[in-house]
Amino acid sequence: FELNGRAGGRLGISTLYRNLSIVDSLLTDQMPEETFLNRVEYAGAWLKGFITLNTFYEAGSGQELKKEYAFLEVAPGTGVYTYAGDYNGNGVKDLDEFEVAAFSDQANYIKIFLPTNEYVRTRNNQFSQSLALNPSAWYAASGRKAGFASRFSNQTSYRTENKSLEDDVLRALNPFNHSIDDSLLVATSYAMRSTLYYNRSATVFSTDVTYSDNGGKSVLTNGAETRRNNEGTLNLRWNLNKVWGFLTTAEKANKTSSSELLHSRDYDISSWS
Repeated sequence: FELNGRAGGRLGISTLYRNLSIVDSLLTDQMPEETFLNRVEYAGAWLKGFITLNTFYEAGSGQELKKEYAFLEVAPGTGVYTYAGDYNGNGVKDLDEFEVAAFSDQANYIKIFLPTNEYVRTRNNQFSQSLALNPSAWYAASGRKAGFASRFSNQTSYRTENKSLEDDVLRALNPFNHSIDDSLLVATSYAMRSTLYYNRSATVFSTDVTYSDNGGKSVLTNGAETRRNNEGTLNLRWNLNKVWGFLTTAEKANKTSSSELLHSRDYDISSWS
């Protein structure tokens, strides 16, 4: 379904159902799968170009390779978990007998994920949104004298992608449910960026402020890895004359990473530049 507006706006909706059957398993190692995919796209502009909006949302279902996990003993103090004891007295180190170590010298085990030949159904979603605010376009289209507000403009974008084992349909459809601590998330990523401009196209003086935040989580065969980068940037440009100009950039950032196996990837860095 597609609807085109007079002012250039466009709304598109599509639905896809796909059922893959394997007739001869000797010819391929691909597994049978059933896929359902829905997509909504919208693009439009209002107030003679003052506001420009683009939206994309996709949700569907698929199959993901099922993984098991086990605890692997490592050098003392280099792990994450500890063996708490034989709770049931069966002489076997069961999975529910491992706990996160309270002290680093007791962290002798790590959790590793093992692929299997089984598949589980997953619910996936993607969402992206971009928004541009340009007051000068409205002033120009309206034939009015440019006011102080026309010196400002803004561009903001946001994107997220989730792949979940969530049984709750509403939670699975929510693109903003990307908590890194959620054990049902097989993979998640997000990125947000917003820039506020002042005198963006001016030849003498301009400045802009940008805020960005992005992160994600991936579950690998050797455990989970998470990351997050958060930055704030200020740019200042001043052309004194045709020969001399002044340009400066200031940035405040925080970068974090965590890995259940590779501790060399564990860091939390705050910086000014």
